[in-house]
Amino acid sequence: MAEKAGLLFHTIISVGKPGAHDVPGSLSPDTLRDLIADRLINHLTVVDNPMEADLAIVRLRAPYEPRDRYFLEAMTHQGSLDFPADIAERIAKLATQVPVALDVYLDRPAILTQLDAVVAALTVSFGASDAALLDALSGRTEPRGRLPFELPRSMDAVRASRPDVPSDTEGPLYPHRAGLCYSADGGR
Repeated sequence: MAEKAGLLFHTIISVGKPGAHDVPGSLSPDTLRDLIADRLINHLTVVDNPMEADLAIVRLRAPYEPRDRYFLEAMTHQGSLDFPADIAERIAKLATQVPVALDVYLDRPAILTQLDAVVAALTVSFGASDAALLDALSGRTEPRGRLPFELPRSMDAVRASRPDVPSDTEGPLYPHRAGLCYSADGGR
């Protein structure tokens, strides 16, 4: 039985200043086409219009508020862990057109509650390239990983937690060490 060809739409959504928050390791659609050809994944074709796609792969970076008032602020990310409303709305709208596989680059925790509710698949990464993500999503390699911190359900839960106690938010969306593993060793 021949494998059905999949049409793939790929986008990187910048949070904040356009282009300033690109996801590390992400490729342009043309480079992604080359990667698919190089990996001999014959059943995938990248399309420019999400309405033509069977799946949309969306990559985001955890939100932050750029600050540079103090010396170290320019080197670290801080502020709200919530995605701006327009980002959540954009992904929700895309998810009404095509199933969305969302990957979020986490250099710090993020509130994913709204996004988790509308996407078909949610992954988080810590600098994985498009090649590595594509390998995991296509089954070429087994994905595995555990969260090094919890992902809070809301900013209200973050504000109500004790700032000096790790994993202290009430009812986190994903607790510390939540993760995925297909291997017999349980991801150790």
